Amino acid sequence: MKLKDGLLLREVAGQFVIVPTGKRVQEFPRIHYMTPDAALLWNRVYGKEFTLQDIEDLLREQYPEAVPEAISEQAEKFVTGIRSLWLEETEGGGIASITYKKKSE
Repeated sequence: MKLKDGLLLREVAGQFVIVPTGKRVQEFPRIHYMTPDAALLWNRVYGKEFTLQDIEDLLREQYPEAVPEAISEQAEKFVTGIRSLWLEETEGGGIASITYKKKSE
């Protein structure tokens, strides 16, 4: 998986936000907030291909004392959040690229 380009992480007034730029402004008309942990992960994987395992490894590196179940749960939450907000690059551009056929008359 890979995060979409044109989405910048910024810290504004102590809050981490994803700000769309360029062509992404039309696709993402609102700002998304992130927790500090999610922002750390975003910075580490932005512009790169990554897997759920990569996210788990990054969390283990950041929190070596955490129990494995907590690491897995947090990694899954990050990936699920990215997907639910359509922040993941998808082959063919995602739902916006679906072409509908007209009914034959």
